[in-house]
Amino acid sequence: MRVILLALATSLACESRSHVQCLHEADCDLSSGGRCIAAASGNRWCAYPDPACPSGYRYSDLDVGDGVSGECVAVAMDGGVDAPVDVAIDADGSVTTGQFADLVIGQNDFLSDTANSGGQSASSLFGAMSAASDGTRLWIADARNARLLQFNALPVVNRPVANVIVGQAEATSSAPGTSQTTLRVGDLSAVAAGGKLFVVDGASNRVLIYGSLPAAHGAPASVVLGQASFTTSAGGKSASGLNGPADVWSDGTRLVVVDNANSRVLIWTSLPTTNGQAANIVLGRPGFGLGLGDPPADPPTSASMKFPVGVWSNGTRLYVADAGNHRVMVWNQFPTTSGQPCDFVIGQTAFSGNTPNAGGAIANAIGLHTPYRAVEANGSLFISDSMNHRVVVHTPIPSTSGEAADVVLGQDNLDSNDLPSIPTGNRMSSPRHIVATGGHLYVPDYQWNRVLRFELEP
Repeated sequence: MRVILLALATSLACESRSHVQCLHEADCDLSSGGRCIAAASGNRWCAYPDPACPSGYRYSDLDVGDGVSGECVAVAMDGGVDAPVDVAIDADGSVTTGQFADLVIGQNDFLSDTANSGGQSASSLFGAMSAASDGTRLWIADARNARLLQFNALPVVNRPVANVIVGQAEATSSAPGTSQTTLRVGDLSAVAAGGKLFVVDGASNRVLIYGSLPAAHGAPASVVLGQASFTTSAGGKSASGLNGPADVWSDGTRLVVVDNANSRVLIWTSLPTTNGQAANIVLGRPGFGLGLGDPPADPPTSASMKFPVGVWSNGTRLYVADAGNHRVMVWNQFPTTSGQPCDFVIGQTAFSGNTPNAGGAIANAIGLHTPYRAVEANGSLFISDSMNHRVVVHTPIPSTSGEAADVVLGQDNLDSNDLPSIPTGNRMSSPRHIVATGGHLYVPDYQWNRVLRFELEP
């Protein structure tokens, strides 16, 4: 019914306007989701939501020239061709501002957001929390279904079907549990490296290590961290404890875990092989043993954190999304000692800054509001800026505090953080742990129960 009504509204909107060549969005019928999008000629025409189009938009079929009347808008927006006239474009970056996604996971089209649309299955999502890849496979953390979807090949169609379900014995089950084969609802993320899979199970205060990549639904983990056994879940703040872990990274040799409620990051300098094995290094705190009852520094410093949620490394640089301080901390060299300060921050102009949007009244090019993860790809740095409903892009990769982003996904400009009433192919709601692989950026769109894939230019 929703699709039928939306299509009818689109038709009526197009018929109600006699002039659909445009220069700005306001020239179109905004109440029906109208957008001003250029054709290959450079002329700009009004387009309206249509779930039958991969981009989610179709040009009006009235008063439209250039041979695009009634045609679907191109999936990917390219520099100055498909993009709206009032959108800034950085031709040197990997993506363009306002770019449309070219594939959606968890939904049939770009205009849908229903949890477990059509019923829970191996292709549905309810709270897409995280994305991970080893370059061949893709994992999506389906948090509210207490499971991880494993795709044995990178998806090529909308709403792909997962090959393996981690955390559940079947595709229609969502019962949470704390065991060797189940997961609980909460922060859920993963990373794969060295033929192993590492899964954060936040509600059970643990990280599960799978000694080989799961080949069947409900495969058992091999090692648990943060707990002495697979059936316990108490939080802790020692070198072997965890309290609400949120993210994980590994290169197959080292392991890094974001320990959110303890406002710290733990590093194992070699991969753990036994349950409850203690970490070697702690960041965000001067030493082990400090946790939720020990408030983090306020104002923050170059060595402190407040409820961090994300981590990623290129093997040398380490990025930690310090959500409570609305910044990303960057170590130019992988840390080797506990309490080691970071070299600079993104999202604030100084180490002591901790306000959303770097103190600005609205979203802007420098500030962040609850960032979730930063990843490098194609010479750019991508940061999921969750509460601003966007991914900001820095090209080149920043090297000092307070640098401004030059491109944004999910918004039409860097000063906007609007959230439309319905999803589209170029909007997102509370993006979480992003990943770049295979020439694409995958953005878990948490509130809209989907993952968006954006093409990256080489």
